[in-house]
Amino acid sequence: MQSVLFFQRIRCFPYPSSQIVKVMRLISFFMLVLCLQVAAKTEGQTVSLSAKNSKIIEVLKAIQTQTGYSIIAGQKELDKVGQVSISVKDMPLADALKLALKGSGIDFIIQGRTITLVESKTPLPGNAAEPEVVVMQITGKVITSAGVPLSNVSVINLTTKKGTVTTADGSYKIEALQGEILLFTYVGYKQQQVKVGRSATVNVEMEMVGTAMEEYVVTGYQTVNKRDMVGSSATVKAKDIFNPASTTIDEMLQGQIAGVMVTNSGSRAGNTPTVEIRGTSTFLGNKSPLWVVDGIIQPDPLKLEGNASLMSELRNIIGNQVSWLNPLDIESITVLKDASATAIYGSKASNGVIVITTRKIARDRTSVNYNGYVSMTDRPDYSRFNVMNSQERILTSEEALNWGTPYTFVPLKQMNTFEGIHRMYLEGNISLETYLAQRKKLESANTDWLDILTRNAVSQTHNVSVSGGTFKNSYRFSLGYNNEQGQETGNDNKRYTANLVINSRLSDKITLNTYLNGTMTQTNSFAPSVNPMTYALSTSRAIPAYEDDGSLLFYNTRASYFLNTNREAYGFNLLNERNNSGTSAKNTQINAAIDFQWKLTPWLTYQLRGGVSVSNLTGESYLGARTNYIAKTYRGYDYNEFGPGTPEFKSAILPYGGQLYTNNAKQTTSNITNLLQFTKEFNRDHRINAMAGQEIRSNEETTIANTVWGYMPENGNLLAKPTPIKNLVPITGSYSSDWGVFDALYSDLNPSWSKNRNLTNFASYFATFAYSFKNRYVLNANIRNDMSNRFGQDVTKRFDPNYSFGLSWDVSREPWIENKLPFVDMMRIRGSYGIRGNALTNRSNELILRLGSLDNTYYDFLNRIYQLPNFNLSWEKTTDWNIGFDMGLFKGVNVVFDYYSKKSDVILPQDLPYEYGLGLNTMDINGGLINNRGAEISIEFMPINKKDLYLMVRVNSSKNFNKVGKAVTTATMYELLQGSSSKILREGYPVSGFWSFSYAGLSGVDGRPLFNNIDVPADQKSTFVDPLSFLVYSGESVPNFTGGLNINFRYKNLLFTSQFAALFGAKKRLSSPYSSFSGDGRMPAPEANLDRELLGRWKNPGDEAFTNIPAMIRGTDYRYELPNLIRYSWLDMWARSDMRVIDASFLRCRQLTLAWEFDEKFCKRIGATKLNVNASVANPFVIASSRLNGFDPELPGNQVMPRTYTLGLNVNF
Repeated sequence: MQSVLFFQRIRCFPYPSSQIVKVMRLISFFMLVLCLQVAAKTEGQTVSLSAKNSKIIEVLKAIQTQTGYSIIAGQKELDKVGQVSISVKDMPLADALKLALKGSGIDFIIQGRTITLVESKTPLPGNAAEPEVVVMQITGKVITSAGVPLSNVSVINLTTKKGTVTTADGSYKIEALQGEILLFTYVGYKQQQVKVGRSATVNVEMEMVGTAMEEYVVTGYQTVNKRDMVGSSATVKAKDIFNPASTTIDEMLQGQIAGVMVTNSGSRAGNTPTVEIRGTSTFLGNKSPLWVVDGIIQPDPLKLEGNASLMSELRNIIGNQVSWLNPLDIESITVLKDASATAIYGSKASNGVIVITTRKIARDRTSVNYNGYVSMTDRPDYSRFNVMNSQERILTSEEALNWGTPYTFVPLKQMNTFEGIHRMYLEGNISLETYLAQRKKLESANTDWLDILTRNAVSQTHNVSVSGGTFKNSYRFSLGYNNEQGQETGNDNKRYTANLVINSRLSDKITLNTYLNGTMTQTNSFAPSVNPMTYALSTSRAIPAYEDDGSLLFYNTRASYFLNTNREAYGFNLLNERNNSGTSAKNTQINAAIDFQWKLTPWLTYQLRGGVSVSNLTGESYLGARTNYIAKTYRGYDYNEFGPGTPEFKSAILPYGGQLYTNNAKQTTSNITNLLQFTKEFNRDHRINAMAGQEIRSNEETTIANTVWGYMPENGNLLAKPTPIKNLVPITGSYSSDWGVFDALYSDLNPSWSKNRNLTNFASYFATFAYSFKNRYVLNANIRNDMSNRFGQDVTKRFDPNYSFGLSWDVSREPWIENKLPFVDMMRIRGSYGIRGNALTNRSNELILRLGSLDNTYYDFLNRIYQLPNFNLSWEKTTDWNIGFDMGLFKGVNVVFDYYSKKSDVILPQDLPYEYGLGLNTMDINGGLINNRGAEISIEFMPINKKDLYLMVRVNSSKNFNKVGKAVTTATMYELLQGSSSKILREGYPVSGFWSFSYAGLSGVDGRPLFNNIDVPADQKSTFVDPLSFLVYSGESVPNFTGGLNINFRYKNLLFTSQFAALFGAKKRLSSPYSSFSGDGRMPAPEANLDRELLGRWKNPGDEAFTNIPAMIRGTDYRYELPNLIRYSWLDMWARSDMRVIDASFLRCRQLTLAWEFDEKFCKRIGATKLNVNASVANPFVIASSRLNGFDPELPGNQVMPRTYTLGLNVNF
């Protein structure tokens, strides 16, 4: 027989004095009156209900509508009640609830104007003995997963049915016995039941319901209640956007947040995407947003110095501000968009702010988590691209020769190209039989360059994290490894990460959080002259890669060495170039930070935050002695072709070795912030949230760049000395001391070794203020003043005040909404206005000299003017305002809408009058104008939310309109055709606008292209004619509409997720099928492949009715004279005409994922708490213009976004 124990409550007090007894009696009397009033109010509340076999939730909604009471109920309680039938009229509320819940095992608690459904407790026998125990005074705090105290949380003892609410700092007090259950409830958060143990302290961390709108916004400096935010911001959880095919968090943001445009710059491992928020606000400054990780501002990427030709690829792979961060260590990402949200960051935030919060710690238990992913990337094949096979390529060359298309250079005699054997046959070097046999061999070659130069790349990611501790002291430690292989053989990226977070509650008032992170990244890529993917798609497939014996086949390419112009060609094989050159970058970074908080009073907190980041970059790019580049530039013959004593050897600048460029950069960034935060409620109707702070930020960069010659990696990385000038014996021509290697080795002004140091300091003061009245009306203001050393001694420009203010109105908290529209969960209108500044770190108003080396003639140091003084340079300014609307409906539909306008006064090149006195035609000066305006909308809704069936859909889109002000310099025709991102071309047009020639069709006589607006009388032609008189506007090269779609579906343990991203509004000029032709349309190089579009070109009169591809040129008459007297090739005009402009809009499916979550029973069997296996495919398809012929609409040049398949395992212990 089961025994049931009763507990009798005994309260022990000292014997009170008579005065105390009187006071206690008086208090008891008033408490009794108050309780009777409350009880009378509750008992006096009546309801009328009529329902038959209706869901309990419908009955509760009716009660809520009639009474205005809030109702808190979990899905478990609702399912347990099921359907009810009830018919009552004017029945007291408590009686109606008892009747509705009768026999269900569910009870209710009425506290104030809140009704909470709870499970009924088993009744105890009336004759059970009650042992005497002492009631404990339970105290504690309730916080969110972000560590933010939660006020007004309902805390109920389920045994006594008594309750309380938490104060502003999240603390509470309640009486309970050991073993009793405390229920914690708060709107938008999961209910929690905690069993009271021996300890009198019960701290609770509440988890937000996934369908609820975020209640708090992490700004980096503070965590702000959503109700007090009037600016525009958006938050996503890292787990909701995670993509195992992406290695950095910025890649994963594409299509996830309205107003944030992420554009991939390439498909290679280690490439960095570009990120813009709400359009472009600067021409010459940094266009990227400010990144903040756990409250610490991240420094800009390291800058490279030195050899421009060799560092171009290195610049692409060194990463950005957050490349070091492991995405699996991230909890959430918050984007701050407008001035009200970003003004607190000052001049660094003119392009918006992205705040990253790392993962939180699992307290009160040790948790071990493992995430592993293995991915395979498809090798591309020629079926995706519209390029010629070997037979088509040879036939096209033969037709061009018969047509009369001229050569720029006579083809080289060689057996590996059609043009070579054709010339050899015509000049009698080979017989007809040999010619036909070799031609047949070349036509059937169909060399698969893609198969040779690319691969099915296998990548892997592993991450292990351990977290645990108590409420007072907790930790999280993680180790991560990522090995990403690029689809081009020889390209890979490895990253090792370690992350440690320690949270310590030193007392009830003092907390100390410590962060330590270390990252090492190693990226391998190609020398700037080596591009395997481009080569595979632009090289004739009639050229073999290997000789018949399997050795590399070298075909001749035309080139000339300036000390031996008798030599006209050098051997080339891209496999040889790739194997004897390369670019690599190794970046190590250590970040350390502390966050100290001291609650001076319940409403006043002091916070000290400090951080330091040290990063070291070692980068190199080299071209070995065996490469074609060294042969034609510094040697004059192929590798090992000639030896010492020969004329060729004596004329070689580099008879041994190649060229090496190295860059060693160190960056140290420190940040110290002092904050004082004030949060207080007055009479429950008034709430003030204010903060004042001071920040000092410093960034020091030291870069050492060096270029050496004679580099021999195959001989232990030794150096061979170049031939001294006095020993050079040119075969033809003569050397010049200011050419190439001579200039770099011996010039006094351009040394091959350089060291640069750059120190930038900022000091700032800032404050925020938010006043809330009845949680409905909020007034918000922010101000920050930055001081910078970028403007030298000019004290009038050292300070940059940034400020904003805004208002919001929570309409849903108005009684006429709460009572009449219960389906409205939240409705808020907000507006803000502010001014932000930006100091360009790459510009200064001071005279800057670059120190030179010692001159051996004058025995003095020679200096070069690096930048002339620019006294008119000042801060860039952006003025913006924002109007927003937030709405939540039916507990599952959330809508956010924003309309914004930004006006930026920017620095840009401007024409200077001669009287300015500097001898310059242009100078960078303030005065440019960029106007941005746009609209954004995000919708999240959950049409299905059941125990075994769940569907969540998130949609976002944004439209940006940008126009520039008056042009301050005259744009050339070439700039108009190309477009410019660094100057204003024409007033009233977008920043990225470009123009084209107006195509009018093809001539029926010779197939030449015809154009509108270029045939004008000779007397109207002049060099002063405005090019816009004959050019037409084509559009923007940058998308102006972004969008995204996420779908999450779950059926029992099976989960399916999908991610889509859209970029619309951009225009793109197709690559010309004649781009491989030399000069203005002359015969293409023998080794070049051609676009299959040329097979449909104009060949005979009448073809103009079926094609828009012009005929090949013949003879020497192939140019038009334009109204501005420029003579332009008609094939080049056709390539830059509006006929070649296409809509570059696209919709990309970024990821499809299928996952299976094992049930709790199986997990327990293997000792795990959670187990998930998943399979995904990244970039499975993209919908874009068919005229792209297989190339990616997003990527430049001949690039495609690879398709990647991934298998993953996630397990928790």
